[in-house]
Amino acid sequence: MLPLVACGILDRDDPGLELIATLPTDLTIGPGTQLFAEVRYTITAADLKAPITGTMNLVGERARAIARGVPDGLDRRVHIEVFDHNRIRTLAASDTIDIEDRVPSVLFLRLVRPTGEVELTSVLPPEIVNLSVRVVVDVDTLIFDHEIEDPRLHELIGRIPTGTGVRLLMRGHDADGSVLVSEDVRTDVRDDLLAAGAVAITANFPDYVPIVAVDRRGDRVIRQLPIFGEIPGDPGYNDLRQVIEVRVLMPWVSTMAGIVTGWSATCCSRTRKAAPLPSLAAS
Repeated sequence: MLPLVACGILDRDDPGLELIATLPTDLTIGPGTQLFAEVRYTITAADLKAPITGTMNLVGERARAIARGVPDGLDRRVHIEVFDHNRIRTLAASDTIDIEDRVPSVLFLRLVRPTGEVELTSVLPPEIVNLSVRVVVDVDTLIFDHEIEDPRLHELIGRIPTGTGVRLLMRGHDADGSVLVSEDVRTDVRDDLLAAGAVAITANFPDYVPIVAVDRRGDRVIRQLPIFGEIPGDPGYNDLRQVIEVRVLMPWVSTMAGIVTGWSATCCSRTRKAAPLPSLAAS
């Protein structure tokens, strides 16, 4: 049996330009992170017919590659990009060098984290005076506080590190510090465009509790209790309820399409704490 040995041939005419990119010193990496799915380099210059591109190997805190075919000349721009599993750029570095007689042969670059923006839109309850937004990126958390003067919220939050599925934890507080709005969402953040679509904040307060006075046949329901859309333990549950009572004044006509015509109404609204309890009769 003969052993098989493979040998690489060193190209002495083109030793190449060694590229070494280092991760940011303040970057905290969580277990199972997908920020570094691919690392690529691109070298361009005015006298190059086509960009020189390739991939880099990331080992530990450094990504390395040897770029072949880079001729001597001025203004060689080296650009390194790191992409996550969704092809969103999460790290980048750039430098411009002049090469003469194959010098320099090694180029060190420090990667930086690009940032993007998220747009928040909502029509908040008038009781909301403060909106707190926690941005969770991998193991890092950023906190933004916004004083609310207009219930029609339209805010741009910037300086958010890019990535797929960035988590936003949003809490709206009233003047007493009680949480009246709670929303947790995930969105993609890119440095080259606004986060895809505005992030809408859905208010859990006021929650409209239907009080059904008649059944589907039009017969009056005696002592009808509130009908709750969620119970304690469900996501978004809140004991505080905005109860709106509408009294339809006769005469009125209900069409086949479910449209009520020829009527007028009086309305009143009140806030109350309405926690659903198990029925004693059922037990």
